[in-house]
Amino acid sequence: MTIETRAPVLTPMDSTKWALPGVSGHYDALTGLLCRSVLDSDSRAEALSSHELAVVMVELDQFSRFNREHGRAIGDFVLAMTANRLTSIRHGWDSRCYRYDGDCFVQLLWTDSPVDSEQLKSLALDIQQALKPGIHLADQLIELTCTVTAAITMGGAPLDHVLTEAQRYSSDMKCQGVEQLHILNFDRELKACG
Repeated sequence: MTIETRAPVLTPMDSTKWALPGVSGHYDALTGLLCRSVLDSDSRAEALSSHELAVVMVELDQFSRFNREHGRAIGDFVLAMTANRLTSIRHGWDSRCYRYDGDCFVQLLWTDSPVDSEQLKSLALDIQQALKPGIHLADQLIELTCTVTAAITMGGAPLDHVLTEAQRYSSDMKCQGVEQLHILNFDRELKACG
């Protein structure tokens, strides 16, 4: 199988664009996205404490099976294309995109304005649509879907806790089928549990 399109050559993003300093050299070699270790640091960053935060977790559906069927080289190409598509989505908030784990990506968004569930749902649907177009290989069109979990933190919960909950929801949803979407208003969920 030959690849029609070359994998995007992703270079580390210009860290001067970000509100949070000190990310030089912390990029995933395959995708060019920030590494999970940077997300872990960012989740404790003082610079974010005064902002409204939203976390969008994106997991490719049935990617393990895809990797087995097509091989790691094609799987790596798809991961790089996915990262390229994720970073091309424009949404009007300050954001960073990370490779969280394997086929799981996280976008961290922050703003000074309130973020509501409808805005986040719209962004999550845009992400699903942006990742949906097939990726052309010489003899076939590879189509992938993704599960998206978006959480609004609104300053009410530690970011690392929100990430853990988003991953738990995402795993639960993936068991229900492909192309799942869930918006978690963390303040509301916390109040409901409290």
